[in-house]
Amino acid sequence: MKELPSDRVYFANRDSKGRLWIGTFDGSALIDNDNKLINFEKSDSILKGKCITSMAEDVNGNIFFTVFEFDFRHKKGESTGLFVLSSDGTLKELTIKNSGLPVNFIEEVLYEKNEQILWISTRNAGLTRYDLINDTWENYHNKNSNLPSSRILDMKFDSKNNLFLATDQGLVKISKE
Repeated sequence: MKELPSDRVYFANRDSKGRLWIGTFDGSALIDNDNKLINFEKSDSILKGKCITSMAEDVNGNIFFTVFEFDFRHKKGESTGLFVLSSDGTLKELTIKNSGLPVNFIEEVLYEKNEQILWISTRNAGLTRYDLINDTWENYHNKNSNLPSSRILDMKFDSKNNLFLATDQGLVKISKE
């Protein structure tokens, strides 16, 4: 697709409305339900210059995105936070200043539907649990919990809703048992 910011695609996922969100190494895009491509690099969106790297949608239709921003001039990149697209269409960035996030360097976000919990992994500050119902934030890392490391590289739920964390010091299973 020549209309994409780049042919180097990092991420693609559909939301509950059927829209396809795409993160490339040169920016992000959206293919809407009419198959119209919206290239955020050609817009005023706060997603301009950012590659979507993961997303999760809650039961209310709010979509949470983690993003990566690459600065080609300085040949460095960094995860730059968590963005939320509210069901009313408002897009905002969650940071350490306006949320309970411990850092702005976010790796991945997962949503646990039964308890309406957003799980947020970080590169160097452990795991953050955001309770969407009570609007409370908790951060777990190797100094305040049994996590062997504060660097979480990946996370996934299994069929029983146990959360598995891949850290640079081993695999961690978080279960409700």
